[in-house]
Amino acid sequence: MELCVVSIRQWMKTNMLKLNDDKTEILIIHPKSAHHTFFLEV
Repeated sequence: MELCVVSIRQWMKTNMLKLNDDKTEILIIHPKSAHHTFFLEV
């Protein structure tokens, strides 16, 4: 997950944008058929 955020942050920097850490949320979307449980520590 961290690598994904780093990639997004780099893309935004390249396009003269800034990621606001205080307002940034992560939304995980998956199909109903995916019944995997995982733990995410932020």
